[in-house]
Amino acid sequence: MTDQCLLAITTTDAIGKIDYDNNFCISNAKKLGGDKSAFTRTWKTLMDNLTTLATTTKGKDTYTMFSAGETLYKGDKMYGMVQCTYDLSLRACKECLVFNSVRFQDCLSDTRGARFVGGTCTFSQNPL
Repeated sequence: MTDQCLLAITTTDAIGKIDYDNNFCISNAKKLGGDKSAFTRTWKTLMDNLTTLATTTKGKDTYTMFSAGETLYKGDKMYGMVQCTYDLSLRACKECLVFNSVRFQDCLSDTRGARFVGGTCTFSQNPL
């Protein structure tokens, strides 16, 4: 999986603040079909686990603000990734990821892949 860098140019002091405004979500046009609630539960569990890994202290004052992983859904692998900018606190990173996963819920569920891009956090669920 390759990723792009994020460059922010602003006239206001945005360091350490969650960007609630400059966000978008893109999803694969192909729908999964079948049991949407089972897929949503699997996706949410994966994202919760990845968010916890990204926002947990790893030793003395070190943390990653990034996590990637996979899980199985009906025998197929589902891949996920979460990432926050390093200027956010661990708490703000988690808030950014959770807030936007709820805000863009319709974009992220029941598709064969989706990606949320924001100014301070980003995450994706890749095709099965």
